[in-house]
Amino acid sequence: MPAKRKKRDDGRFSTSIHVIDPLTGKTVRKYIYGKTQKELLQNVEKTRKQIYSADTTFKVFSDNWYQRNKSSVSQNTHRMYDTAFNHLTPLFPRSLKSITPSDIQDLISEISDTPNQANKVLSTLDQIFSDAVKLGILLMNPCDHVAKLKYRKEETRVVTNNELEVIEKTVFTLREQLFLALIRNYGLRKEEALAANVGSEIMKEIPIQTTLNYNDIPEEPSKSVMKVIQGWFEQLKETLHDLKDSILNMAARVHIFSRDYEDPEVEELKDDVDKELPDFIDKDEIETRAEDLEYSPSQYYR
Repeated sequence: MPAKRKKRDDGRFSTSIHVIDPLTGKTVRKYIYGKTQKELLQNVEKTRKQIYSADTTFKVFSDNWYQRNKSSVSQNTHRMYDTAFNHLTPLFPRSLKSITPSDIQDLISEISDTPNQANKVLSTLDQIFSDAVKLGILLMNPCDHVAKLKYRKEETRVVTNNELEVIEKTVFTLREQLFLALIRNYGLRKEEALAANVGSEIMKEIPIQTTLNYNDIPEEPSKSVMKVIQGWFEQLKETLHDLKDSILNMAARVHIFSRDYEDPEVEELKDDVDKELPDFIDKDEIETRAEDLEYSPSQYYR
């Protein structure tokens, strides 16, 4: 979509569009003018037709399509596009006019083992080629002759406590650990986590990306939202508990050293530690923890 339309001092309307320079591959801003808003929009479409032709590569056109549409779609749609583009690389060097329904069908067939993801890829392709038809670059959308895959939607459920316990005790490879972290902590779907890579838009948004859409929060939270919030709360409680336990252990050992050595420097260090303690740590708790610890060097340095 073009940027906001403005009326200039000379009475003309102006706007700008982002286009990708075929020579450099970089996105550049191009300014367009018109005597009326209708003429301005006509000039926008005319400019796009002049820049792109049926010989334009799919990568150049699809990148520009993404830049033009990303500001008008939801965060979830962003993520769908990002995941879908990971499957479209075989089409990148091809010209728009050379891509046939058979090419689209072959691409979808390669990922037919995940029909839901395959349909999202097809939907993204359909939007890209529909835009090319709308701009007069192509006469036909090759996706019109490719049918969506049929599949039975799996019912989602909450992971049980027993399953979580098994996950915690299982030894995973680094890749498997990252996969679980993306799903459990950041709300990514299985297909999104598998397709994610370092340079993808999904990874750029982590760790702030969650299953909640902060631009569209309803008046009353849904069950799925409550699950997310409850998960955060439980994770926060666990983190605070571990943090408090670690602080108590370290502070207690400083107190033990202070009593055992009766050294002015150690006493000064103990006072400094007490001053820096967070509000949720009670000094009486430190003394109790110190009494619980065994007074041996091995305990001091754990």
